[in-house]
Formats: sequence, structure tokens, C-alpha cells
Amino acid sequence: MARTVGVKAKVDRVAVALFAAHGIDGVSIADIAAAAGISQGALYRHYRSKEALATQLFESAYRRIGGELAALAAAQPDFARRIAAMVEHFCALYDRDAALFRFLLIAQHDLLPRVGEAGTTPVAALERAIADASAAGEIAAVDPTGGAAAIMGIVLQTALFHIYGRLRGPLLPRAPALAQAGLAAIAVLASLAIAAPAMAGLRNDLRKFSDCPYNTFGVSKCVYSETTSGVFKLGKGETPITVPVVIQGGIAGNGELIAATDGNTLSKSAEPVPGGLTGLGVPGENEEVTATAELAGPAFLTGEAILNLKAHLKNPSLGENCFIGSDAAGKVCRFINK
Repeated sequence: MARTVGVKAKVDRVAVALFAAHGIDGVSIADIAAAAGISQGALYRHYRSKEALATQLFESAYRRIGGELAALAAAQPDFARRIAAMVEHFCALYDRDAALFRFLLIAQHDLLPRVGEAGTTPVAALERAIADASAAGEIAAVDPTGGAAAIMGIVLQTALFHIYGRLRGPLLPRAPALAQAGLAAIAVLASLAIAAPAMAGLRNDLRKFSDCPYNTFGVSKCVYSETTSGVFKLGKGETPITVPVVIQGGIAGNGELIAATDGNTLSKSAEPVPGGLTGLGVPGENEEVTATAELAGPAFLTGEAILNLKAHLKNPSLGENCFIGSDAAGKVCRFINK
């Protein structure tokens, strides 16, 4: 029995070394048996295939490391020291058994889906540490999976650089800096989570300027103005603003308003005309009349909005081309903030 256990341990050891050096696809059962000094038949008594051997080696090491990380985290009093202990353990493992670490790194894409993330794994241990810290108020609320990915990425990418010769020397002395980088990544994720609602509001505000003609020569600014109250004065008459009036577009250096790219430089807001047809002195059955302000010439935005307008009056009795003012003789309208 002892000899059987010793043979299996030797097979496991040489298989990890060969897989780390050549990849799983680059190693055969014959290679493993020869390196272990046993026959292929003896190897098959322990593992039914090369894939079964690789999967068991990966799962055993992966879950063992997960358990070690969870135990380390449970022994630390705060989040910063938990992360420091876990990162230090990763680095010490790499220094102590580089072949195993390399095997885990290069085989994870093929073997991790077979193993699954259920139970105690390195990712689960990190997620738990982050979730516990968020629940305890040590850090702002952070998605545990995203936080674990950030920390794992910092550590594993450093190990990959070492594997491919871009970094030299043991990793353990780098552990404090890597842990600080992991904590900084968590802090960034936390700040982004806090800022997300404000950023969403900012995106909505910026969307208002989506029709600014910023590619038009001479445009130096974008404008979006919404008037929700007040009156239009035409002669002695006043039309209350009951529907928001939007002015948008670009502003040239002389203050001239440049048309918005969608053509809606001035919103076509139909405002009811007080008195309807009777107030206008026009006979008709349908009394309701609306007036829509339309640009009739150049507009300027300086200290105030100076617009050349024509009022498009609409009512079945008036037809489609009833205007007060025209493109040749628009009415000057001033929007003044009070």
C-alpha cells in the first residue's frame, strides 16, 4: 500500500512538472510514465487518462489553495491585512512551487470549467473577504466578483511576467506592493460605485448636446436652453408659455446661433392663443388656435437670446400657411432671464 501511495505521489509530481513545462497537449501518458519510472499500465491503475490526471491535479491544488486563503483571511482582524495575507500566500506559493503555479495558470482556461467554482476556491475566498468588508462598513459596497477579479489580475499577471522572463527574483518581496495595488483597485471600484448615479445624471445632461454642430466651422460653444414659463408678447397680446421651448445648437464667435444638426434649433412648441379665433377677430366653428414660434432669420445668443421669429397660427379655419411675420420680416423676440 505504501508503495502504491508513493508511486501515485511521484506520478503527480512529475506530471505537474511536465504539464507546466510543455502544456497538457504537449505531454503524453508515455512521457509521464517514463519520467516516473513506471510502466504505462501501472500509471493507468491510478488514472484512466491523461485528461483525468490533469483535472484531478488541478482541482486538488485549486481547492487546497482556496481553503488556505479562506483560513488566512479568517485569522486577520481587518480587510487590509486579509488581502495582504492572501497576496503574500500567493507569492510564497509561487516561490516555493513554481511548477505547480505555472500549471494552474496555463491550465485554468481548459480545466476550470470542468472543476467549477462551487465550494472553497481562491476566487470564492477573495469574494468572501470583499463581501464581509463591505457588510462591516470597512469599504464601500463593491461587487465581490469584480473586486476578486481585480486583485487576482494584479497577482496573476505579475506571476505571468515572471514566468516569461519579464520579471526576475522571488515574488514574495513584491507581495506588500501587490497587496497595496489590490487595495487601491478595490478603492477605485468603490468610488466608481458611489459615483455611478451621478455619472448617469451627467450622461443624461450631456445627451442634450448630442445635436450640437461642433464640426461646423466657427462653432466655439454648444447651447441647450429650455424655457418652461413666461409669455410671448406679440404687439399688445401675450401668449403664455405652457409647453417647454427649447433652443439648441452651436454658438459662433460673434454670438450667432448655428442650427442644430437635427434641424430642431427651436422646438416647435405649440402654445394656445388666448381668446382663440374670437380674440383674433376671425369667424370659425373651432375656436382653439395655437401659435408655434419658428425661426425667421439669424438668431444671436449673447447676454440674452435675440431671435427673429414668425408665429405659425394653426386652426382649421386658418389653413396651413397663416403666420404672423415672415422670413423676410420676422418679429424680434428677446428671451431674458429674470
